[in-house]
Amino acid sequence: MSSRSEVKTCDLCCHEPAAWVVSECGHLSCLSCAARLRILCEQKECPVCRLELEQVVVVDTPKPYSSVSTMGFRTDRKHGFVFEQPHLYDIYRSLRDHRCTRCPEGPTFRSFSQLRDHHRRAHDLIYCDICVENLKLFPSEFKLYTRQELTQHRREGDPGETSYRGHPMCRFCDERFLDNDALHSHLRKHHFWCHFCESDGKQEFYENYPLLRQHFKTEHFLCVEGPCRHEKLTSVFRTKIDLQAHRASQHTKGLSKAEVKQLRQLQVGFTFDRGDAGEERGAGAGRYGSDDGFVPARGRHGNLRGQRGRGTQIRCWR
Repeated sequence: MSSRSEVKTCDLCCHEPAAWVVSECGHLSCLSCAARLRILCEQKECPVCRLELEQVVVVDTPKPYSSVSTMGFRTDRKHGFVFEQPHLYDIYRSLRDHRCTRCPEGPTFRSFSQLRDHHRRAHDLIYCDICVENLKLFPSEFKLYTRQELTQHRREGDPGETSYRGHPMCRFCDERFLDNDALHSHLRKHHFWCHFCESDGKQEFYENYPLLRQHFKTEHFLCVEGPCRHEKLTSVFRTKIDLQAHRASQHTKGLSKAEVKQLRQLQVGFTFDRGDAGEERGAGAGRYGSDDGFVPARGRHGNLRGQRGRGTQIRCWR
């Protein structure tokens, strides 16, 4: 294991820092990562061992926490930072300043909204509102775009960044989200999906319940008798047998005994293949016939449920 004097990069961001942060648990991080966790994320735990740290010390070079005397040092009591040297506090302040780095004089503004207005008026540059709202970054870390670059950033991503492909859009609401996880959370909260298809590995969403109900009618087995016609999500079944069992247990009122008995009967047809020598194969070679319209291994329209892959593509139906 490398000694502290040989440490060159932060274990969290893999960058070579201008200042280090040491803590009583003995783990190191750069000032930028520590400030992001303690200020933007409001987390005072060590990112490695999760020990609650009320105070950390900012130093020039990595050193043991026990060797640093914190008496008389400048501090930020709100966020628990102690600075070994005055210039380290200046580095810390520069992370949080709302400063324009494109102006020669580098003016500093009181709030991020003032800095954003300045960039738009003086430089015709724009921040991405989705990134600003969702990413835990300091003002100097957000990217600025021209109007054309912002359109490309939202639709396709930034040139040269293969890990980011733009902000996905909800086709129902015409609203973009930070990533696919945020889009998926929105779809599950504000729209509808089929729980049967989801268990088969499909991610298909519907704008409203009438569209989902139509899907239930065409792809699955929907009960429309009695109070079930007004229920949502609970009156649909994967197979014809499940629907028949539901009807036999819930909708027998007003039926004769013969009708109830017939409802509880299951009709199953078998077909047998003959060998080349004309000998009839045993019952083990039998399969469910299609005379009664039901094949257990398949969906209502013949799609093999057991062979569906679990893809990640999200499909939306309007």
